[in-house]
Amino acid sequence: MKNLQQLTGISEEDLFWLKTENAIIYLKEVMGCDEWATGNITKSRLFWDWWLNQWERRDQIIELPTSQTYEINAGIYKSWHDPLRLNIRPHTVILRDTFDKMISRVIDKEVNNG
Repeated sequence: MKNLQQLTGISEEDLFWLKTENAIIYLKEVMGCDEWATGNITKSRLFWDWWLNQWERRDQIIELPTSQTYEINAGIYKSWHDPLRLNIRPHTVILRDTFDKMISRVIDKEVNNG
């Protein structure tokens, strides 16, 4: 794919925030995580490695028309990565890793406070 910014006008900073915000929406709306779980999962390097790998896979498939405006291509690109339209699930290893860390934090908090 040609340079994403050339086709969509999406800057590197905006792309970073799009990936981040979509990950949070995915966790809350698709995976059903509450604020606490979302906060913990987004601290996991395994989750981010998986999320960014999935993003890159979708980027390799999409072909944006060179004849369209930035706005149209940006809309197509954002729709392509819409977390509510994705049919992906993290591997059990990722979920287990984040769950173990969340439980450890709860236990540590209980031990230190009581």
